Amino acid sequence: MKVLMLVNRLNVGGTETYVLALAKQLIKLGIQVGVGSYGGPLAPMFRASGVQVHLLPPSERSRPAKYFRTLAEKNGYSVIHGHDTPSFRWISAWGQPGKGRIFVITLHGKYVGQVPTLKAAKLAKAVVASSPQMAQWGAKRGIDAAKLVYSPNGIDTFRFKPDARTAKWKARWKAQSAFPVIVYAGRFQAPKHLIALKLIQAANRVLARFPKSVFVFTGPGPHLNTLRKAAAGIQSKYGVHRMIVQPALSDVRQLYWAADLVVGTGRVALEAMACGKPVLAVGVSGYTGPVTPQTLARSIRDHFGDHGASAPATPDRIAGGLVEMLKQPKRLSEWGTFGRQTVERRFSVTGMAKQMFRLYRQKLKQPAQIQRPPSQLKAVQQQKQPVPQKPPLLQKPPVQQKPPLQQKLPIQQKPPLQQKQPVEQKPPVQQKKPILNQPPAWAKAGQKPPVPQKPPVPQKPPVQPKQPILNQPPPWAKAGQTQKR
Repeated sequence: MKVLMLVNRLNVGGTETYVLALAKQLIKLGIQVGVGSYGGPLAPMFRASGVQVHLLPPSERSRPAKYFRTLAEKNGYSVIHGHDTPSFRWISAWGQPGKGRIFVITLHGKYVGQVPTLKAAKLAKAVVASSPQMAQWGAKRGIDAAKLVYSPNGIDTFRFKPDARTAKWKARWKAQSAFPVIVYAGRFQAPKHLIALKLIQAANRVLARFPKSVFVFTGPGPHLNTLRKAAAGIQSKYGVHRMIVQPALSDVRQLYWAADLVVGTGRVALEAMACGKPVLAVGVSGYTGPVTPQTLARSIRDHFGDHGASAPATPDRIAGGLVEMLKQPKRLSEWGTFGRQTVERRFSVTGMAKQMFRLYRQKLKQPAQIQRPPSQLKAVQQQKQPVPQKPPLLQKPPVQQKPPLQQKLPIQQKPPLQQKQPVEQKPPVQQKKPILNQPPAWAKAGQKPPVPQKPPVPQKPPVQPKQPILNQPPPWAKAGQTQKR
């Protein structure tokens, strides 16, 4: 099996990192994976992970569908998996996939183009939804329910994990460990840039309550300057280093590790949770709020505000959520630990890849089952029968049917063995119990009870203090450093 992933750009975004994580795990399962795209900053990471990168040449950019179809046929790709609106257009223009080849598409968000999505869904053997809300979205628009498969976003928990060097990462943005750092990571393009814009507007109220807070925004997209202009007012009032807006990082983990609180949606929320950070879920669909044990089910259903929401996302509502979370520094630590445990338990990238592998195999077998030529099926079944019918293996039971073993029952019925019970009833064994009740040896030669007082040696509790560290409030939450009185 060979899988060709199709995605418009290899940018630093949720969809692209999803494709990269899935491709890496499929390779570990023994599947050859390639990616077709216009290119982008993540292309070297794909190559380093063993993914064959097929960049669309400039001369072929007017006909990408034809180019990737020829490439798939030439390289023997059996699964063509599209992940965004441009790739859905390529699949739609492709037409029938060809013999021994199938289409699969994944719905990552409601912002996909509806017309190319529905066209590609008709040609696809499976339509993967990244949340329950997206599965409902597809069903309401006429996608065959038999094709829809819910597969949660898988996170690489070995890559995205907690890092205790928070002060080091905060220093990158000139934030001291005593300053609460609030970060936003996401695309700076419509409609997701509106989330960042609302967060900038909410920062005024947060800084009025926590004046030492630092806001950091990073992401790819054309609205970078728009957000920088919106942040200028905050910077002039509270200082340049209180709000930082910059392009996407090549390694977004450094941003999560510096954070005391992450505002995000979709895959960003899951990555931050995997890093042990508390999350305020806000997405293009609206406001979901703090991710806690009480709100987890709703957050997963709505994909953390990306595919659904409990309320509109307004600057006042976002500011209120941030202030309430920052007022509870101990709970922040608990929610971060809970988030990490949730991702490990329910959003494993290994489980996602295995599910996708089973889906590929199942759908690749469907054409033969749907066409069902009776003569060919019978012939195939008859040809395959000799393989499992290995007569030597079936004739081996005579080795087990050794009648002599059954005739040797008299040997088992030896009454003398049963009459040897008196051997077990040895009273001397029971008479040795008084030895257990005798005083210990150290008591005969004078009282030496200091020997049992040696437990202080094994009591080495330096290891235990590491647990309280996770639940202790951050440095900025200590007396008088958080609230402006």
